Amino acid sequence: MSRRRVIRSAMVAPPDGVRGRTVTADVSEDMPRGVFQVMCLSCGLASMRVEDEQLPVEVWALQHTGLHPAHRRYRLVTESFWLVTPAPGDPHHG
Repeated sequence: MSRRRVIRSAMVAPPDGVRGRTVTADVSEDMPRGVFQVMCLSCGLASMRVEDEQLPVEVWALQHTGLHPAHRRYRLVTESFWLVTPAPGDPHHG
């Protein structure tokens, strides 16, 4: 059973050139689940970028607030990876 989740299917009035193609989360073993980083909105310092696990950036934010008690707001930046699958019959399918 596939772990792929359809993000959006291009099946309803698609623009030319995308009919029947789907976009899914790329869950290939060689791709990270995601990449995470937080940035302090008070001073602009940023955590390290971490693949697959959000906990290290959460700990970074907690420690940063511990060192700078007025710094309590952060922006979480996440990256995810997608895969486009052409429809059967599409010349790029396969």
